[in-house]
Amino acid sequence: MKYKTLLLSLQLLFLLNIPLWAQTPRPEQDCITPLNVCSKFVNLSYQYNGFGNHMELIPEALSCRIDERDAVWLRLDIVSSGMLGFNIIPTSEEHDWDFMLFDLTNNNCYSIESDPSLIVACNTRGLTFPTPVTGMNDGSWPQDEPMMHVDSGEVYFLLIRFYKAPVGTDTIWSPALVDFSIGSCGICSVEGENRISGKVFLDTDENCLADSNETKLGNIMVKLEPVEASLPSVYTLTDEHGNYQIVAPSHGQFRLSIINPLTTDIVCRPNHDLVEIPEGGQLSGQNFAVKNKEDCADILVRNSTSGLVRCFRNTRTINVCNQGNLPAENLVLRLEYDPVLTPVSLPDGMAKESENLYQINLPPVPPFECIIYKLTDSVSCSAVNVWEACVNALIEPTTRCSNTLNDQFELDLESSCVNGYQLKITNTSNVDMGAPLKLSIYGDLNLLQQSQIQLLAGEELSFNLEDAGLNDYSAVISEGSEILLTNNIHGCQETQDLASYWRSLSHSFSNYGDSLSCETILASYDPNDKTGYPFGLGPENIILRDQKMKYKIRFQNTGTGMAYNVVIKDTLPGYLDESTIRIGNASHRYEFHASGGIITFKFPEIFLPDSASDPAGSNGFIEFYIDQIKENPQVYQISNRAAIYFDYNDPVITKPALHNIEPVKLSIQTFNHEPVGLYPNPCDVGFFLEDCPSNTIVSIFGVDGKLIEQEKTGHGPSFIPTQHLQEGLFVVRLDIPNNISLFQKLIISHR
Repeated sequence: MKYKTLLLSLQLLFLLNIPLWAQTPRPEQDCITPLNVCSKFVNLSYQYNGFGNHMELIPEALSCRIDERDAVWLRLDIVSSGMLGFNIIPTSEEHDWDFMLFDLTNNNCYSIESDPSLIVACNTRGLTFPTPVTGMNDGSWPQDEPMMHVDSGEVYFLLIRFYKAPVGTDTIWSPALVDFSIGSCGICSVEGENRISGKVFLDTDENCLADSNETKLGNIMVKLEPVEASLPSVYTLTDEHGNYQIVAPSHGQFRLSIINPLTTDIVCRPNHDLVEIPEGGQLSGQNFAVKNKEDCADILVRNSTSGLVRCFRNTRTINVCNQGNLPAENLVLRLEYDPVLTPVSLPDGMAKESENLYQINLPPVPPFECIIYKLTDSVSCSAVNVWEACVNALIEPTTRCSNTLNDQFELDLESSCVNGYQLKITNTSNVDMGAPLKLSIYGDLNLLQQSQIQLLAGEELSFNLEDAGLNDYSAVISEGSEILLTNNIHGCQETQDLASYWRSLSHSFSNYGDSLSCETILASYDPNDKTGYPFGLGPENIILRDQKMKYKIRFQNTGTGMAYNVVIKDTLPGYLDESTIRIGNASHRYEFHASGGIITFKFPEIFLPDSASDPAGSNGFIEFYIDQIKENPQVYQISNRAAIYFDYNDPVITKPALHNIEPVKLSIQTFNHEPVGLYPNPCDVGFFLEDCPSNTIVSIFGVDGKLIEQEKTGHGPSFIPTQHLQEGLFVVRLDIPNNISLFQKLIISHR
């Protein structure tokens, strides 16, 4: 009864609004002047008699028998990717409507006559009761068709024809309602919004067209930068089909670019390309065609957990992603567990190799795709609260493209307390270091010594430190402001805070992948919170200036029913650089948007169960990386919190993630040798070394890292001749026996 009442109401509504039925064709009876669909519901309230002024269809050439008599054309501009679906609902159960759908993305109405393949869906079946509804609705009746995935920027034309029914009678025409709300794609644009859309794809034949057989690239950052400086930039990510859509802050000129992966180059659209967005309109088809810099596989690992709670099981998410254009094969993922952690759910192919070490023989990882593993970790009840536990995820063999960062050489940093404080640095690769890195030695977080290291393939550097009576010593290898490798000198008077501090700083932030996942073990925690990494030292959470940051936002549905959608909004503090945002690991599929210092993560159709019915499944998280602004002051505090929305409920506001930045204090030098003097500098015919121990190896390198010459010192002051060397900048390395290597820049200038 409710259904018939609805149909009767619709019919009365249509009849009250129907003008005198015109016998002349209306514009929308022609493909070239269609109705533009900008609503979820379209009322077909006019009687479309006869044909239009133009004939686009030749029925004899069509696989779907239909013509344009008593028909109307609708235009569908796709502005966000998803499933296209609709129902055509007659107001009379005795009437029959049919449809044809054409893909005219790179064509026009006149192409229909010559290219029947443009038809992507149709249905001309008669009435099938109990319902006369037809459409692309995933229904099971003969007059139903499946929904279809469509991409942002595509254009479709829908021809809908009315047939009098029952067949052979003269039943009076009556209206119909076309319902597009059952689909998930966006059609047209909301009035007043300025939108731009397109896709990013791997253009293997370099014809600048997104051919059907070419890979569409998901998770690529797209940036829209206004020419007008007063407007904010907008950032978003492409979806799994390579599509993006941006709501611009205004109309006018913008620079459109992608933050390109290290493995690809742009073919057809250079970064900072100017585009013009019309007022209140949309600009579609703004595509980026890219190609690989080289044929390779490039594996990135992201390893995260929603948290570590003592005596509980916690979900771990591991993403193994291939950023290259070749499949990665014969890979082994090894997981090194802290002794207080145990995996209790082993995915297919995972086996225990030894105590605390597990391995997974990975299937081939296709180009530009990820393999996702969900594991359950059990935290021992004997674990100490507020201490860290880690899981390290290692891929063997190392599979990287040659142009990705930090893969030209590999360093190993070891330390021990046997016969005093000892440190050993080894270049374990077969590649020489092309440029020096900075080595810093800290004691209780005070800087004790800085020098440079530059090792040849297989070269090892060992030295000892004097015990200055401090609690903790740490070695840090860095490139600029980026920390590459750290090691706390274990087994001496180590303090847990400092060990955790340096270990957290050494997360591999450079390529935005975390193979090492360290979390503080807690008895319990707020399920909706925000954590900043590195944790920092002490209650003030002191970190280094310019240190790259990572944030994790956790959420849990603690309500009494399922959450269908979750939205997270994060307003960034002014000390963080919005333009450097990179997205890390996530527990669920998400959408991303950032503008004006506000970042938004949407988890549509997440269907998150409540914590009472599914404690583990009710949790989720998202991680992102961001840099500090280079012009920050010497002393400041970074405070960052997030708002978490579950469906239409009021937001849950997290406690702030706090970090304090203070300048590193310079302490006395504690190495077991006096400083070595090098003079004069600049020099002409040579330079002297003062207070340099005998048997010190003196090496002179060019700025390109190549060794020019080498000799050993004797007793007393040493003179190193340089009159035979060309003028310029050089690096002198002093390898002091049983001690540290010292580096000094040298300028040679012949008068």
